[in-house]
Amino acid sequence: MTRPVTIDQIDSAAAATDQGWRPPQLAVIVPSFNERDNVGLLYDRLTTALAGIPFEFIVVDDNSPDGTAGVVKDMARRFPNVRCIHRIGRRGLSSAVVEGVASSAAPYLAVIDADLQHDESILSQMFARAAAGDDIVVGTRYAGDGTAGGGGAPPPAAAPPGGGGPRGGRRAAPPPPPRPPGGGGPRRRPAGRARESKMNPLVVIQFLGLLLSKFTRGVLPTSFLLFSMVGGSGIFVHMASLWLAGDVFGFNFTNSQLFATLVAMTTNFVLNNELTYSDKKLRGTRFWTGLLSFYAVCSLGMLANISVAVQLFNETGGFLLAGFVGALMSVVFNYSVTRVFTWR
Repeated sequence: MTRPVTIDQIDSAAAATDQGWRPPQLAVIVPSFNERDNVGLLYDRLTTALAGIPFEFIVVDDNSPDGTAGVVKDMARRFPNVRCIHRIGRRGLSSAVVEGVASSAAPYLAVIDADLQHDESILSQMFARAAAGDDIVVGTRYAGDGTAGGGGAPPPAAAPPGGGGPRGGRRAAPPPPPRPPGGGGPRRRPAGRARESKMNPLVVIQFLGLLLSKFTRGVLPTSFLLFSMVGGSGIFVHMASLWLAGDVFGFNFTNSQLFATLVAMTTNFVLNNELTYSDKKLRGTRFWTGLLSFYAVCSLGMLANISVAVQLFNETGGFLLAGFVGALMSVVFNYSVTRVFTWR
C-alpha cells in the first residue's frame, strides 16, 4: 500500500539533495529582449559582485527572436539560482518587472537591465543599505563620480526613483516604477557589450504613462492614459490631414473630414497597438484583421464625428473648430469600444 508523503519527508529529501542550498535573500529581476549574448556575462558579473549573498537571477524574457530564453534555460540547468520566465504573447518592460517580482519569495528585490548598461558592482552596497532599513535604494549616474556617459555611479543613493541605475529595495515597500531601459540614452558601447541601447521614443511615452498613473495613485490606469496620449496625437494628425485635404487637395469640407478621420484612425490604431496594448500586440495577419475590426467598430463614431462636424461647420462656418469637435468625439468613442472589440 502506498503511504502519503509528509511535508517533513519532502523537506528532508530536499535537504539531502543539496546540503549547501540557502534560500535567496535577494531576487535580481532582469527584463530582457534579444539579449542572448549578454545574459551569461551579466550572471557572471553578478555572481562576482554578490559573492556571499544568496541571490536568484530571474530573467523575464518577452519571447526574444534571438533565443534569449533558450540560453537562460540552459543556464538554469547548470546553475540552481537561475530562472527563466518565458513570456508568450505578452510584452512590456513594466509588466515584465511586475511578473518577475511576483514570481520570487526573496525579501529583497533588485531590477537591472540585461544589456550591461548598469554597474552591477554596486548591488552589494545597495543590498546592505536596504538590509539596514532603507525602503528603496537607487543607483544613479548623477551623484558622486557618476556620469550620464557610463554605467551607474559607484555611490548608491537612498532616494525616490529616478536617475538611471539599478533599483532595489525591500519587498514590504512598493517597488519603484520601472524606467525605460538604457537609463541615460544612447552612449558609446563599452567593450564586451553585444547590443545597442533600447532607448526609443515609444519606451519614453510608455514611461510617461506609468508616471502619470503613479501620480493619480492608480485611479487612472496606464492603459487609459496611454490611449488618451495617443488620442491627443490623433487630433493633431486629424487637423493636419484636414488642412492638407482642404487647402492642398481642394476637397470640400465633408470629404476633407472623411479623409482626416480615416488617417487619424489608422495612426491611432498603429500607436495603440505599439503602446496602449503592447501586451496584446497584434502581428501578422492579426494586425490587418485588427485594423479592419478597428475601422468597423469605429465607423459609428466616424459617422457621428462627420455629422456633428458638418452641422457645426454649417452653423458657424468655423472649418478647424468643427473639425476639432468631430475629432474629439472620435477619441472618446474609440477608447470605449476598441478595448472591448479590437484588443480582446
